[in-house]
Amino acid sequence: KHDDMEEIAGLVEEADDNEAPADSAAERRMTERMRRHHDVVAGVHGNDAAFLCTKKAVLITAVVLAVVVYALFGMGDEPLLAISVNRGRHDDSQAENRQEPSRNRAPLRDQNGRIEIQYSCPAELKESINELGGYDPFYDPDEEPESENLTLFKETFRDESFDGHSKTYTKLKEHMREFKKKFFVPYLKSGDVIYESACGIGLSLFYTLELLKEEGNITNITVYGNEYIPRNADTGNKLLNFLFEDGGNENHLGKICAGDSTDLSFVPSNSFDFVFTGYISPRWDPMELNLGDDLNYKVMRDICDAADDFDFDALDKRAKNGKKKLNKNETEAVWAKALIGMAQVKQHLWFNHWLDHMIRIAKPGAPVVIELAAKPYCDTWGDYGGVDYGYWFVSGVETYGWDVVQDSIKIHLLNADKPNGRYHVFMLKNNHTSEDGNDN
Repeated sequence: KHDDMEEIAGLVEEADDNEAPADSAAERRMTERMRRHHDVVAGVHGNDAAFLCTKKAVLITAVVLAVVVYALFGMGDEPLLAISVNRGRHDDSQAENRQEPSRNRAPLRDQNGRIEIQYSCPAELKESINELGGYDPFYDPDEEPESENLTLFKETFRDESFDGHSKTYTKLKEHMREFKKKFFVPYLKSGDVIYESACGIGLSLFYTLELLKEEGNITNITVYGNEYIPRNADTGNKLLNFLFEDGGNENHLGKICAGDSTDLSFVPSNSFDFVFTGYISPRWDPMELNLGDDLNYKVMRDICDAADDFDFDALDKRAKNGKKKLNKNETEAVWAKALIGMAQVKQHLWFNHWLDHMIRIAKPGAPVVIELAAKPYCDTWGDYGGVDYGYWFVSGVETYGWDVVQDSIKIHLLNADKPNGRYHVFMLKNNHTSEDGNDN
């Protein structure tokens, strides 16, 4: 009923008011944008919305109502609409103790040319939200080569896949060559420092360095990174040290920490000449249905199909012409559309936590790159979910206030023949002016 919808709207506002200050304003703006975009029924305005719930849906409404109750009241640590990703916010207690590098200080180099960025890896790694209530395939550790087998590893790794990629090292390297040549080479020079967020076992860093040398004769790069799976971080340190010591294209390993990409508060700001991630692992279950992999996929597909197969423009016209009643399929479609919008708000906030930290640790004017980004769940079956192009151009800067040059944002399709496939994103951090008036 219309009264029920008003009560729900009030509870949503109450949930928003209970947000922690760090994210409440951003979430309200994003949620309001979604409300306006879909207008609850994707086009029905004002009092015309009164006919929405005149008939109960049979298939999807039960799922939606359960999720709405959970969204508003919660069944665990956080409701769906309450963003409690504290790991993704800047931890003020750590920030106070963080040593920020001087922009005018020369970088510290050891006798081998390695640049030292001074910080310590986290002593404790908290459990990721993606691991709560379900299984995330990205968190399976890769097989760790034994120390005595590193020589054998060097002989075979180019013909093996890694970090969940379907392609071998050699094929993936060639697959990424054009993009790296266009968006990495022009912005780097020998002696720079690179950071990869969620770097796995370090091989994406290694083929990036190989491409920099092959395409731009760029060497003497120092690399840093973080990886959520501690064993993979250890493997990455071991492999890169071995490959570099064995003449791995004249580059250097800083360190790879076991750390969550949504909380890089242990890494100092304005430190790196280039920051990238090979993939943002999306919210695995943004609706927090906690139904398990197979059933969750089936329910999501039913919800997406219900929304996709319905003509909301026709519904809007009928409402304006005075038709006030929806049939079962129409009611299901309306609820499905609203639920999809709620899930996408969660996905947007999750991506923002990654990007906020990546931008912060980049030097002023430095590139920030997201590789292999995916479209939203309902847009691309068989993928794991993500965000559309508009998120980067509008939401990131206007809603979350990313410290980047909006006009610098570029989308590069991985395959021009697959517009709904994976894509890369490039952007430049704003080039701030220091207190002495000099550009940095």
